[in-house]
Amino acid sequence: MGPLVVAIVRPARVAAFVPEEIEAAQHEAPFLRARLAPGEAVMVERTSYWAWFLDRPAVHVVVADSTSFLERVRTLEVRWAVLPESAIPDLAAHYPGGRLPAALVLDHVDAARGVRVYRVVDPEATPEEGRPDLP
Repeated sequence: MGPLVVAIVRPARVAAFVPEEIEAAQHEAPFLRARLAPGEAVMVERTSYWAWFLDRPAVHVVVADSTSFLERVRTLEVRWAVLPESAIPDLAAHYPGGRLPAALVLDHVDAARGVRVYRVVDPEATPEEGRPDLP
């Protein structure tokens, strides 16, 4: 009888422990999957959620000066970043000038899920045919 009670009560209680970032990952997955080639990555706070729903590599937020930031995102093949709106002020404070790197170009805001989606633009990259995410 115990497992039956748990099965009935659990869904209502589990929702209280599900981070909002999971909802964002589920919602943004089709958008990002359509724009990430196999092997290309998204930069996020909680990599496991994004890697699971995207079936693409997910890397932790890179905090570094502009040159090191670009070197790292090139190495990791980061093309997109998704950051929780609540974390942006704190993250920005860790970058030179207290601002997010210029390579992060806002694509859209998902206010319902509290995230901002950025294209990672490498100023030295050359446009590739069929890749609208590159300049």
